[in-house]
Amino acid sequence: MRRWNVGLCLLLAVALLPGCLVMSFKKQLVTDETQRIPIKFESADASNVFYSKLWPKNGLPDDRYVGVKKFTIPFIVMIDHTIIYETAYYNSVVRRADTNGDGIITLKEAIGLQ
Repeated sequence: MRRWNVGLCLLLAVALLPGCLVMSFKKQLVTDETQRIPIKFESADASNVFYSKLWPKNGLPDDRYVGVKKFTIPFIVMIDHTIIYETAYYNSVVRRADTNGDGIITLKEAIGLQ
């Protein structure tokens, strides 16, 4: 009977107290070896709008530029390491913003950046 009570208590503790003993979350911004695409802006306003839209609101670009390493042992340890490939992401945003490919981002192009 006593073993049954101990087992029941352990089962309830696992069910009602979710979490891990050790948790680690890390974001790392990696500048890869590729060169940034040189750009010019039509105006200071175009530059401000472009850079305000450069990073998404959640702080992470889409999955093509993010590497995630996870290691989990349930209820014991959880490690989540996110790597952001900054230069590749930056170059893709520049290519999307410069719709006419002239190397100059206008205010209209910066506003249209999604």
